[in-house]
Amino acid sequence: EVIVLSDGTFNSLLGNFGDNGLIYVVTKGGKPSKPTVEVNYQESINQPTRMPELLSASEYAKVINKVASNDGLGVIYSPEAIEAYETGSDPIKYPNINNQETYLSDFSLSKYASIGVYGGEEKLKYSAFVGYSSWEGLEKVGTKIDAEINDLISMHAGVYGKFTENERPVIGPDDTFNWISSTPANAFPLKVGDSAYVVSNQYNSNLLSELVSGGDRTDYTANLVFDVGVDFDFKDYLKGLKYSTYIMMRTYSAQTLIANNAPGTYTLDYQQG
Repeated sequence: EVIVLSDGTFNSLLGNFGDNGLIYVVTKGGKPSKPTVEVNYQESINQPTRMPELLSASEYAKVINKVASNDGLGVIYSPEAIEAYETGSDPIKYPNINNQETYLSDFSLSKYASIGVYGGEEKLKYSAFVGYSSWEGLEKVGTKIDAEINDLISMHAGVYGKFTENERPVIGPDDTFNWISSTPANAFPLKVGDSAYVVSNQYNSNLLSELVSGGDRTDYTANLVFDVGVDFDFKDYLKGLKYSTYIMMRTYSAQTLIANNAPGTYTLDYQQG
């Protein structure tokens, strides 16, 4: 059954979760049957639906020249520099870097797997579910037990949990996309040789250096909900009269581990001759 609870007094059910009202869903739960096991596995490919088109180095230089000329500042990039950006004749001094191709994959994979067990007898039913998702990097655990004491009183108890382990570079996705979109294609090369990450003198960041040498960040979270309750069914005294009460406890913890956070960047110094 589905019950809509809009009275503020129903906050007693879920605390501040019920501030804006509740939609309370009661599922079937365990079934009186022999133990049944259900297994589910899914795999999918994720692709961005739309990405911005970034300017090449020569296109960027031409736009900057036009803007500077409109403001009376003269030409910033010479025709020789624009030609070098287009031909790639000097990739150290006149690079042309496609930031999206460098940092972003065309697609990613996600997997989901779960196993559920349910069954029991008329007076004792149980159900358990464990799921894993690699897309969100989380595991879900849930267990529920229903026991009928007699025709009047029954009890239920359950534990539901969500555990996450999220591994990623220290730099977050917002900064990653901001740096991709704000660093022009004619910035200095991202990497020279085996270990030198070069950043343009006009920019204070080097995304490749941060991703490769900036360290790893692992976030751990655990969210658990425990509940135990007693249900009274007064059908023998007044048909349809029921009363339920239960106690719920919710716990939450989060930890973050950052390791190997030592990116190294270099700038170029031009010497005459």
